[in-house]
Amino acid sequence: MIGLGRVKARFGERFLAFLIDVWLFTAFYFASMAGLLFILGRDPGGSGRLILGGFWYVLFCLYGGFSLSRTGQTLGKRLLGLAVVDENGGRVSFALGLFRMLGYLPSSIFNLGFLWALRADGRAWHDHLAGTRVVESREKSALVRTLLLLTAWGLGLCLAAAWILIFVVGPA
Repeated sequence: MIGLGRVKARFGERFLAFLIDVWLFTAFYFASMAGLLFILGRDPGGSGRLILGGFWYVLFCLYGGFSLSRTGQTLGKRLLGLAVVDENGGRVSFALGLFRMLGYLPSSIFNLGFLWALRADGRAWHDHLAGTRVVESREKSALVRTLLLLTAWGLGLCLAAAWILIFVVGPA
């Protein structure tokens, strides 16, 4: 059994853990894009960006599969005191962790799969696909929980505003 294993993770904490992991790989993507711009002297274009994005997504999935199979935690989950376990509360295999990470793609459709974790069982689409659940690996005080919730809501509002500016308002 990894950590407490009995208490399902709260949505806001899951959201923050996910953002930590995604931001890390997004930073790598932009750094590699800047490197390509420097080396090529021009933008690699839409197909180049797509290939580079696909490369970093594959690395993200491999990182997740490896991390989840070793400790049940990615960096974000470790920082937030969360762990991924199988349906019996045990450690996930590399294959299961990788499958769960690949499940982020269908969960990303309008973010419906992620929002599914707001339901009573607390499991997102990728958890249902892989047969996993996210649990607390350590207890948190009420103050820490409140700060995490406020941070999650603040970042969520920032992301929603950015989405509206990019896709609704459009480039200036």
